[in-house]
Amino acid sequence: HTFIGWNTSPDGTGTSYEDQAEFIASTTQHEDITLYAQWASTTISFNGNTSESGTMNPIIIPGGEQVTLPQNAYTKSHCNFTSWNTNPDGTGTRYPGEASYTASMDGIYSFTLYAQWKCESMINFSGNGATSGYMPGIMATGGQQTTLPQNTFTKEDYIFASWNTKADGSGTHYNDKQEITVTSNMTLYAQWIQNLFYVTFNPTNGVGSMEPQEFEKGVPQALNKSVFVREGYVFKGWNTKEDGTGTSYLDGDDITLTKDITLFAQWVKTYELTFDKNDSNA
Repeated sequence: HTFIGWNTSPDGTGTSYEDQAEFIASTTQHEDITLYAQWASTTISFNGNTSESGTMNPIIIPGGEQVTLPQNAYTKSHCNFTSWNTNPDGTGTRYPGEASYTASMDGIYSFTLYAQWKCESMINFSGNGATSGYMPGIMATGGQQTTLPQNTFTKEDYIFASWNTKADGSGTHYNDKQEITVTSNMTLYAQWIQNLFYVTFNPTNGVGSMEPQEFEKGVPQALNKSVFVREGYVFKGWNTKEDGTGTSYLDGDDITLTKDITLFAQWVKTYELTFDKNDSNA
């Protein structure tokens, strides 16, 4: 502590006198007074602010004296100490680690400095239905940009589209190898776009068997020739609706798929035409 004067009250709220000031006694009445020494000092306490280990004792700085703040002794897993702050959330006055501090001469007061951290967060990757591939999690420093690694998951009949913080794609979207800023642990789920679609063939009362035909998304391809037969009928083509009111295709037509479809065989009834000589001489 540093002596800074006298006061008629212990807490300094009375009449103040400087050291060796002139004092004039009352000429009208006898009155004894007591003067209380006044001191200046600053007490600084330290708070680890979610640290996992370490302790630091408070320091008392005599008024007017300059000291270097002690080295941080707190630790926190996957985090680096960055500075001190008078508010836990870092919105107050900032003091770099081992900064110089000069105590006030205004009186005795105290405050707390809270450790500020820059932490690493784990980014995990989920194949989200992938049929092969593995991606280990990576550590990212909080508040700094991190480049996502290239996707190595694969899914049969699908192509990789992006990442998302939710498996159903309703969260935050990230592109492959995008730079992102992370503030907490997170899992990114692979998002997939179907790459192969299938045409299923329905005989529509005919007989026979045809395997579903595979189509690459957006690539034109000829339909397989029909092998269905129906007694008393002739095959005339395909339709996306059984009753023929949908989209029609001829046998072997080129089509482009963006989804799975079923094609129904369309038939034309045949009739037998018989000729009678009707008693002709021929």
